[in-house]
Amino acid sequence: ITNNFGANSHSTLRRDILVGKLDHNLSEHDLLTARYYINDYAQVDNGAYGIPASDPNASTTDGRVQSFMGSYVHIFSPTVSNTLSVSYDQRKFLQQRLGTGAGLAQQIGLANVSAAAFPTFIVNGYASLGAPGTTNAAVARMQTPITDTQVLESIGKFAGKHAIKAGLEYRRGTNRETDDITSSGALMFTRQITDQPGVAGTGDGFASFLTGLANAASLQKLDTIPSHAAYWAAYAQDDYRVTLRLTLNFGLRWEAELPRSVDGNRMNSFDRAAINPVSATPGVVTFAGVNGAQRTAFDANYRNFAPRFGFAWRAPFAANLVVRGGGGLFYGPMVSNSVGPAASLGFGDALNLVAATPDTNWALAMRNGFPVYTRPAISSAGFGAAPLGVKTTTAVTFFDRARPAPVSYQFNLGVQDEIAPNVVLEVGYIGNVARHLTASDLSINQVAPPLLQAGNLQALRPFPQFSNVSIINPPVGNSSYHAGFVKVERRFSHGLSLLAHYTFSKFLDDAASASEFGDPGSYMDAYNRRLDKGLSGSDIPHRAVITLLYAAPALSRSRVLKAATGGWQLGLLTVLQSGAPFTVYDSVNQSNAFSAGTMRPDRLAEIAVADPTLARWFNTSAFRSAAPFTFGNSPRSVGRGPAWKNVDLTLARNFKLTERLRTELRGEFFNIINHPNFDLPGHTLGNADFGVISSAEAARTVQLGLRLLF
Repeated sequence: ITNNFGANSHSTLRRDILVGKLDHNLSEHDLLTARYYINDYAQVDNGAYGIPASDPNASTTDGRVQSFMGSYVHIFSPTVSNTLSVSYDQRKFLQQRLGTGAGLAQQIGLANVSAAAFPTFIVNGYASLGAPGTTNAAVARMQTPITDTQVLESIGKFAGKHAIKAGLEYRRGTNRETDDITSSGALMFTRQITDQPGVAGTGDGFASFLTGLANAASLQKLDTIPSHAAYWAAYAQDDYRVTLRLTLNFGLRWEAELPRSVDGNRMNSFDRAAINPVSATPGVVTFAGVNGAQRTAFDANYRNFAPRFGFAWRAPFAANLVVRGGGGLFYGPMVSNSVGPAASLGFGDALNLVAATPDTNWALAMRNGFPVYTRPAISSAGFGAAPLGVKTTTAVTFFDRARPAPVSYQFNLGVQDEIAPNVVLEVGYIGNVARHLTASDLSINQVAPPLLQAGNLQALRPFPQFSNVSIINPPVGNSSYHAGFVKVERRFSHGLSLLAHYTFSKFLDDAASASEFGDPGSYMDAYNRRLDKGLSGSDIPHRAVITLLYAAPALSRSRVLKAATGGWQLGLLTVLQSGAPFTVYDSVNQSNAFSAGTMRPDRLAEIAVADPTLARWFNTSAFRSAAPFTFGNSPRSVGRGPAWKNVDLTLARNFKLTERLRTELRGEFFNIINHPNFDLPGHTLGNADFGVISSAEAARTVQLGLRLLF
């Protein structure tokens, strides 16, 4: 029996919000606007396990968000105006595991780790214990302060048929962060140590856990890392009304991202070509500002020019027929927004142990505990490296210095017509082709496929002196999105408005973004990224959204009946869409390659079944583990989860109590039809839930509210 545990976590949240706004006309030509916002919150989540210290979801979080925004508008003349806007945000985020400092790791006999928290146990195919061991879910994460400053300056001028606008933008962000990710130990157990080598479907992750022999183990705790980065941009745009029926839009934007740097140069990089003095092989860890190394994470790019063009044309043969279109280049950030204290090797404790041959060997035996860790000095030219034949302990992550900016080519074309009074029909096309997208960290220390064989292949890795070497947010992602849509809109009239939108699309990529609707994964074989091209996790080929708002009129002239029937409002939101894609993974890795990502199995047949059920959503017999020393042929996003159907209803009634006092009573019904919107099935070969759907989104939820307006 599997998937037989269910429980609700117990969480409490306190939040206090204050907002203040000021608008002041200094003169008939000068307008000043200011706004202040503060949000304090504190949350405690005790999880669902009954022992909060061991629950991955149990933690305490304290935070504060403060922001100030001010803008000044000056009107030089009826055709020229200037706007200056300044905003400043300051945040803090303090998150800690429950049981911090209680010495729980020592109580279960795990040696040479900190007393900060309960250790992390990741058991393949089962729920985990302890902190998940990521920057976003660590033993303790202290970010204070996080600041963002933005300055916008723009000037606009009307000159005959031209509306010209130009401006400058400056942003600067800082983040002071201290992370204890897994100083009490993180251990991973797969079924390989208890399987029969070369025999698929044998072994069990929990059985491996009971032996106390981990396939991988790590300790990680970072010092305080104060990082900052900046951004400059300039733009000019001309909206040219050629005739009463034709308007053209021309624009050009230039932008430059000034790369990340860290106070005190507490950041590492990596020289792939330099010979390491410890191992006599290529690959040396370098440090910002040391021995001539650059202080920034990567090279700035000052050549990012992005032209844009658009048009709107009203047809002479139809009174209300309008054709609109446009296209342009758009650049994205050089690294993702979640980098945090990255590339901090040498400025914290980092011990990484990996089993060279997982079927017959292990990285750590719990009874022996972790080896004693001593942080090496960054002055060493062979920092973190191990001599050939000696067990490696250091994983290197770094920013690739010569990295292009992510760029997307966006284009659209639409035709709009008023087919009846207050009813507009629009048909259109949207396209987006992107290159050099930032992706999840990519290992470049994989054994090349022609060299795969039995035995310990650590010496055959490109950088054998390290347990791993990975590029942070490499710009290796590519995507293409094409969609056609139909939209019908009835503008609010006689108490009724309606918006119905249908999109048919296809979305391909070769690397997952930070947030996906499904679970496509990214890499498997770093030497053959063609295998990674497939449907995006956010590929939703069919999506229909219908919104309706109806304000009921009073049905009688009688004061009593008018009061009873008037003031009612009905809102409806309906979403119908295809299910999300998912990739089938393999719970074992027999490649012996130290692969760049999660393994995918071989696909032997089509995975669709005639009558899918929750217990067998797809053909699980269509997959088998790849042969030893090979990679599977199953593509990314090989399956799709259940379709989504949801209807939300809002019913509200307004009451006028006095001349200045009103109240609103609202009833909100989420998923009012109570349709079960199921989550993705288990899609890891070898796990007990393979092919089984065991969870769903929320059922019907009713929420009542009362609001007083004065």
